[in-house]
Formats: sequence, structure tokens, C-alpha cells
Amino acid sequence: MLANQSIRNCALTLLLSLTLCHSLSGCREEKEMSAEDREKEARSREQRREREKSERAAHQIEIRRYVKDLQEHIKSKFHPTFASAQFGIISFEIDGNGRPNRVKIVKGVNPEINRAMILAVEAARPLPKPPAFMDDPVSIYFSFDPRVLHSSSRFDDKDRIKETIKASTVKLQENPQDKEALASRGRACLAMNDLLSVKQAVKDLSLLCSLEPGETKYLTLAVRAARRLGDDKSFLELSEQAFQAEPDLENTLNYIEALTYRGKYQEALSACSAALKKFPNDPDLGCMTAYVYLHYDKPLDCLNQCERVLKIEPDQAMAYAYKGDAYTTLQNYKEAMQAYNLSISLNEDDEFNYLRRARLNNLLGKFDKAIKDATAALTIDPECGQAFYYRAFANAALGLNGQAQKDKSRAASLGYLLSTDSK
Repeated sequence: MLANQSIRNCALTLLLSLTLCHSLSGCREEKEMSAEDREKEARSREQRREREKSERAAHQIEIRRYVKDLQEHIKSKFHPTFASAQFGIISFEIDGNGRPNRVKIVKGVNPEINRAMILAVEAARPLPKPPAFMDDPVSIYFSFDPRVLHSSSRFDDKDRIKETIKASTVKLQENPQDKEALASRGRACLAMNDLLSVKQAVKDLSLLCSLEPGETKYLTLAVRAARRLGDDKSFLELSEQAFQAEPDLENTLNYIEALTYRGKYQEALSACSAALKKFPNDPDLGCMTAYVYLHYDKPLDCLNQCERVLKIEPDQAMAYAYKGDAYTTLQNYKEAMQAYNLSISLNEDDEFNYLRRARLNNLLGKFDKAIKDATAALTIDPECGQAFYYRAFANAALGLNGQAQKDKSRAASLGYLLSTDSK
């Protein structure tokens, strides 16, 4: 009896052992499968995030294009009867068909300017249709800051611009001093933004200024053209004329920048000091002062000036950009990178923010990141020679010589000298 019970106990123990082993084996398989499933799920999540990121990036590009197009439509209809150093802001909604509604003044100037802002929106009907993925209606806050309005859009209809250039050229062949045709071709060539077109814009607008010496609007256009061409001598001469004729904020900033380009730092700082008395809380002027200090090899003064600007406007992206430049000069690369990251987070539409970080990434040997930043800059401005140059440098460092040579050639064709660096 005891023997049989002992046998049964042994058999039961063996059975329990086998069952336990089988159970543990099953648990291990389940754990292994669960780990594999978790890995697959993690990969799926990562792929979804990448798709969402790509989609967001595509949407951001489309939104930037839309905003530029909207700016051009309204700008062409804004015709106040007199110039004003101040600017206003209006708000309105746009439905899916481009119809503006609920137009109202958010920041007024005076009755004349306020009326001109409202009429500009009404006269621009129908406005460009918003991208399909945006809300319907889209709420818009539109600034009539002249520094924004007068900047040429990179996303104009190139075919329309070429037709304007062609039609104006025909008129100028008949009459080389046709003022309207010179102005039309000058603006159109400036909007084309390639090297040859900008050179033509400088010629047309300079001639126009000599024919209409009292028209500061033509002089301001000529200043922009010379600046974009990189003709520092003409930029200074024209900006000084514009500043003397009308010392508003835009002409003041251009004049200070032109002095800096020519290495006239003491004169530039004197102009900054005088302008700050007139526009004490203007963040752009504060940033321009920091810019002069930076080029005058005074990075600590630049940093102090940037801090003053950020007290006035904490989200001023350019102040962080110049902080990054100053820290780079001081070889404090960690602080420089943090400043550039902040600048980009505050203004993702400025290609120069990405160029700064691309340059620093090249300096630090982070060539993959430099390529990404240079490519991001090209997404904003497809004809940015500096971006092609930085990308060429990074590609060459990674041994991608074919792509590097393509980028170098493209940079040279856009007028960016390969022996130079950014200012």
C-alpha cells in the first residue's frame, strides 16, 4: 500500500514537473512573441510618426506658399493716399472659395490708412483659395507692415512674371525711358530672384530713380535690388539717398545695414544710436544694432543687445539667431546651438535660421544634420546658393562627391562664391 502510494506520489510529482515545465516553456514562448509584437508595434508607431511628420512638413510648405500668395494679392490693392511710418493689422475669414468675410480692424492707425486696409481686402476679391486641409473658414490676421508688404514673394506665378517682363521689354524697345515700363520690369525682375534678373532690376530701377529723383518708392525698390544683388557699393549709395529723402524705419534699417556691409561700423553704430532715440522699442532696430556689434567683432556687446531686445519682445527669432552667431564667435558651440534651435522654433519660415545651424553643424562635423538643415533652407528658397554650398561641403565630407559637385555647381550658378562664407 505504501509502495503503491509512493509510486503514485512519484508519478504525480513527475506529472506536476512535466506540466510545470510545459507551462514555463509556454510562458517563455508567449513572452518572446509578446516582445516581438511589441517591437513590431513600436516600428509601426515610428512609421506613423514619420508619415505624420512628413505630412506636417508638406502642409507647412503649402501654407507658406498660400500666405505668400495671399500677401501678393492684397498688397497689390493697398493704395493709401499718403505714406505712414505706422502700420495696422486687420482680421478676416476666408471660405473655401476665397471669399473674405468679417473684415475688421485689429490695430488701427488713422481713418485714411484704416479705410485703405479694408478696401485692399475688398478689392482683392476673390482671394486665393485656402489649401483643402485647412479649416473652413480660415481665420487670418494680416499685417500691413511695409517691410512685409514690400518684400517680393518667392512663390509668385513665374509665367505671369515672365509675361510682365516680356510686355515691358517691348515697350522699352519703343521708348527706353518709359517710366511705367521701367517700374514694371524692375519689380518683375526683382520678384524672379535669380542673378541675371536682379541685375536687370538694378539697371531699370537706377534709371528710373534718375528720371524720377523725387519718387522715394522707386529709390526704395532700387535699394532692395542692390541689396539682393550683393552690390555693397550701390546698396550704400542708394540707401543713403533713400534715408536722406525719407528717414523712415525701413530706410533707416537699410542704411545701417549698408554701412555695416562696407565696414563703416562706427558710422553704423552712430546711426543706430540716433535711430533708437526715434524708435526706442522697435525690435528690428534693436536686432540691427546687435548685427552691427557682431560684425564689429564685439560679440559680448551683441549678446547684451540681444538680451535687451528679448525683454521687449521675448519671441524675437532674430535676436536668438544673433545670439547664436555671437556664441559661435566665442566658440561656445553648445549655447550657439541652443540659440539657433530657439530661433528656428520661433520662425520656421526663415531660411537663414537653417543656414546658421547648417554652418555650425558643418563646423562640428555633424554633416548629416548639416545636409538636413541646408535642404530645409532650400525648401523655403529653392534658389539659395548658400544652402547649396553648405550641403556641398557636407556631402564632400561624407564622401558623396557626385552630389557635392552638383551642389557646388548650383551654388556657383546662383552667384554664391565657394571661397566665401555667410555674413
